[in-house]
Amino acid sequence: MSNLHVANWNVYYEETIPPSPQASILFIHGSGGSLNVWKPLMSQLENQYHMIALDLPGHGQSPGPPTRNIDHSSRLVQKFAEKMDLPRPMFLAGHSMGAAIVLTCALNFDAFFDGLILMGSGARMKVMPEVLEAMSRGDKNPDFIRVAFAKETPSEIVEKEVEQFISNHATVLFNDLNTCNQFDVSEILYRIEPPVHLIVGREDKLTPVKYSEFLNNNLLVSSLKIVEGAGHFTMLEKPDEVSASITEFIQEHS
Repeated sequence: MSNLHVANWNVYYEETIPPSPQASILFIHGSGGSLNVWKPLMSQLENQYHMIALDLPGHGQSPGPPTRNIDHSSRLVQKFAEKMDLPRPMFLAGHSMGAAIVLTCALNFDAFFDGLILMGSGARMKVMPEVLEAMSRGDKNPDFIRVAFAKETPSEIVEKEVEQFISNHATVLFNDLNTCNQFDVSEILYRIEPPVHLIVGREDKLTPVKYSEFLNNNLLVSSLKIVEGAGHFTMLEKPDEVSASITEFIQEHS
């Protein structure tokens, strides 16, 4: 548990380092989230990889203000990784908004990592206008998160993430969703050269399977894992299956 001063922010992060790490992974959470979303997955992988999960500015234990947009966040992640000087091979992993940040890093700063792991991602991440309007009024509707999970997901997992989401200030949530709504790299995916592993839940309603299929069909080097019985939060809903998929990808590209 540490803080790193990056540009104008103090970024909170947590780190695990096994005796002989096979690779490094830097995890970036999604809208209204925190590094806690990665903990079940990291516990599965802790004996294999040097891992860091951070709280983006204004989220979790990192003070604000939040970054302005996805591009701004990608620059923060690049500077954070540069300061941490993680050993290679190094992989960037992102979920939802975090996946958009990671894709943007790949377009602008691909020299500092060796591959991408994207969960619940898309080349575009449009948000329903009524959801944005509600968030702009400060309406933090918990059903927005509940619907993101598969029906069979245990309620304790769902409600813990709902609690995390609504703990954010309404302006942070609106900023997160609005920046996702503005994100679109669908026409420039051909510029991404590092290998990309896509993981998506079969029952993901926020970033449906077709979003990951589009990425898989338009990226230069990619692979796709569809997780049955999972929704948008695959790393919470099926951490065993997701960790095995990540391990296979890293072994192939290390």
